[in-house]
Amino acid sequence: MPIKVLAPAEAYLRWAPTYEEAGALAELDELAVRRLDPAPAGPLLDAACGTGRRLRNADGTFRRGAFGIDLVLPMLLAGARGAAVAAADLTALPFAAGSFRTAWCRLAIGHVAEAGRVYAQLGRALAPGGRLVVTDFHPDAARRGLVRSFRSGEELLAVEHHIHEVDVHRRAAADAGLSLETLLEQPAGEEVRAHFEAAGKLDAWEAQRELPVLLALSFLRL
Repeated sequence: MPIKVLAPAEAYLRWAPTYEEAGALAELDELAVRRLDPAPAGPLLDAACGTGRRLRNADGTFRRGAFGIDLVLPMLLAGARGAAVAAADLTALPFAAGSFRTAWCRLAIGHVAEAGRVYAQLGRALAPGGRLVVTDFHPDAARRGLVRSFRSGEELLAVEHHIHEVDVHRRAAADAGLSLETLLEQPAGEEVRAHFEAAGKLDAWEAQRELPVLLALSFLRL
């Protein structure tokens, strides 16, 4: 079945009802962020928070001092009711400079053509000494045709994605006053094999197990 590619706002509007069903990429993302920032300091911004699942504690309550923004209001309504959230654009964050000690932008920056606009906003929102964590499809995986895809009824849909090379991230971050701390290039290893097996796609897992699928970077605000 051919995949129809949609602009981010339309895609996530369609994805909102089933977005909570996390897949292999979301699990790789979670594992990477735990390595990069195991005890995030507050206040924390989750920029492109989706349904707000990353704003929740293990018991289902929302983190104190955490705030989420997402482009699509129905995503927030699907899971973030009761949390401190707002509908907003990554390239125009509605916060004063230095508002956060930690900021996350996870699996979203590739939806924006100019990565520098996102880094400029995230760098502005961070206080000096604060940490930014950014994750996205690794450019090698994106060149191989991997996309963020989902089903909506009988349709197979994907979110529009722009490939940002590692050097693009580095330069954009430096321009925003951010210093690279750690860089991870995560393949689809044994940690996520079960997701592919459950979907009957072990052949895809075999093809990706040595391929860098997730790019994860942490930065410190100068």
